[in-house]
Amino acid sequence: MLNYAIIGCGRIFRCHAVSVERHPDARLAAVADIKPEALEAARAEFPGVDTYTDYNEMLERPDIDAVSICLPHHLHAPATIACARAKKHVLCEKPIALDRTEANEMIKACRENGVKLGIVLQNRYNDATKKMLRAIEQKRFGKMITGSLLLAAYRPPSYYQDEWHGRWATEGGGSLLTQAIHNVDLPA
Repeated sequence: MLNYAIIGCGRIFRCHAVSVERHPDARLAAVADIKPEALEAARAEFPGVDTYTDYNEMLERPDIDAVSICLPHHLHAPATIACARAKKHVLCEKPIALDRTEANEMIKACRENGVKLGIVLQNRYNDATKKMLRAIEQKRFGKMITGSLLLAAYRPPSYYQDEWHGRWATEGGGSLLTQAIHNVDLPA
């Protein structure tokens, strides 16, 4: 049985928690968030889960095997590095980090501590994406020499009404890192 934990109980938290709960060989053991109301909501939906306001305290638990990082972008690196040092495998939401230096530090920490690091880029596994990749590999379109990306992804003003969206220092790249990253990541 894989004992799983999640750091961050915001918008994407539920996707991770439900996926863990549905897996027959995993259980959601603990969650961490600095907001008491977020922890209260997590406890209400996932009874029996242990909650922490300090993820470092949660990471001290020897029974936690893996952790999802569901935090704002600027917090991915410190949380991932803390998980690696605590010998916990990591699944981090996209983007990996705000810059290459942070990303390299995360990768290095996971390698040095013998844990796996995964980044959530789920659109790679959509049926349409896999079908397109097969067609490209079979050279059905001939030799590809260029490509373009057009993304129409509206977010209402309420999307940016939190403490980190829409700010370079915390989001790191606007819609390129929040929405378009899924399209840029697609195989070509």
